[in-house]
Amino acid sequence: MILRFSAFMIVLSYYLYYRLDGKQVNRKIGSACDLTSAQARDLAKEKMGGVAKGNDVHAVKKQEKKHFVVNT
Repeated sequence: MILRFSAFMIVLSYYLYYRLDGKQVNRKIGSACDLTSAQARDLAKEKMGGVAKGNDVHAVKKQEKKHFVVNT
């Protein structure tokens, strides 16, 4: 868990740290306002399962964002 400071308050955020292809990767799971510690732990376990299989869990999220189309 990392403390992030803003101008008005302290915001707690949950991060997932792992190595992929020898490089350190840090990805935000969510803020403590949105997730309980148990929920963050469960999400981290789920994502680490993908990392253990050799998947870049953040690349999947980036791919989903890339294909997201907003109708205006």
